[in-house]
Amino acid sequence: MTGPSSTCPPATGANAGARRPVRLDALPLLQTLEGTTRAAVVKALTVATVRKHEQIIQEGAPARTVTIVVDGVVMVWKRRSAADTQITGFLFPGDLLGTLVGDRYLYSARAVIDGRLAQVTRAHLAELAERHPDLRHALYRNVASDFALVQDQLLILGAMSAVERVATALLQFERRQQARGMGQGVPVWLPMRRTDLASYLGLELPTLSRAFSRLRREGVIASPSTTDVTIRDRDALIRVSCDA
Repeated sequence: MTGPSSTCPPATGANAGARRPVRLDALPLLQTLEGTTRAAVVKALTVATVRKHEQIIQEGAPARTVTIVVDGVVMVWKRRSAADTQITGFLFPGDLLGTLVGDRYLYSARAVIDGRLAQVTRAHLAELAERHPDLRHALYRNVASDFALVQDQLLILGAMSAVERVATALLQFERRQQARGMGQGVPVWLPMRRTDLASYLGLELPTLSRAFSRLRREGVIASPSTTDVTIRDRDALIRVSCDA
């Protein structure tokens, strides 16, 4: 990562707003805090630019910092063997990267696109949480949210067809966009490589492509760009997914 940065790379495309917010105090985690707590956390954060495909943390390395994704997208994965990895998730603006418990990182992470990260040492964050109960509660809620996302992926990787996995993932990504303040009807932003999305869903790339093609052919979704997916028939998508 490069040094402190206060500007965001320009956002383009149908879903340009998905790269925002760019102000630290507008991030979802910080918006839930009281004013004095929010100011203290913002003061403690160091913001740096991260470049596309740059590795951020390494599984098993000492966990000394906690990071908030300010803009951009981060991919996380775990190593299953010396030659095999499993992508376990994608982090968007406002998501926490790192671990609040344990001495070592539980996964590796790298940037999907250029972006910005805000970091604070775990020791400093623990001190702030001790002084500000609302921050402590916000961190607990974040851990609960992370657990829910893990459950979602276990469900996706369970006994579901390819098209069911894609439908469920699109609805999940849309819900996370809405939690960041994006309105319903905004295209779902998927800036990751399709090979990485396939790994996340436990699919081969040709199988993933066929699932997307089927949903487009049936008029359930449309693809206005290579990184955006418009949900044209939400009821149909829900019926296809595990949310039905």
